[in-house]
Amino acid sequence: MDLSIAIIDIDFFKNINDEYGHLAGDFVLKEISKLIKNNIRIKSDWIARYGGEEFLVLFKNTAKEDAYILSKRIKSIVEGKIIKYNNIEIKITISVGVASLSKKVNTMNRLISIADKKLYKAKISGRNSIYM
Repeated sequence: MDLSIAIIDIDFFKNINDEYGHLAGDFVLKEISKLIKNNIRIKSDWIARYGGEEFLVLFKNTAKEDAYILSKRIKSIVEGKIIKYNNIEIKITISVGVASLSKKVNTMNRLISIADKKLYKAKISGRNSIYM
């Protein structure tokens, strides 16, 4: 069975909290989680908050290349959305690290570790990108 995950980080989330306040930040988190949830397969995939402004998406029966395509779609949808909080319009981008189970990556801890390293690469490469 193929199994892939994506760790999704909201780029520059601290700036949102600092500039607009924590209530705005909380609203952004909720809106991003809805966008992600509405763009995964309801019967097989799931999303969970993972850390402060990170989400972990599990793609069941999904090879790494397909998880990349699904992550790319999520990234595009988030990037194209303007989140409206009170009279404020907030544009968001995300960085994503994707990993899949394999002979070398055969535990959930290892899978998460690899995805986290890929996420770090996405962030240091300028953000708003996906690494697998």
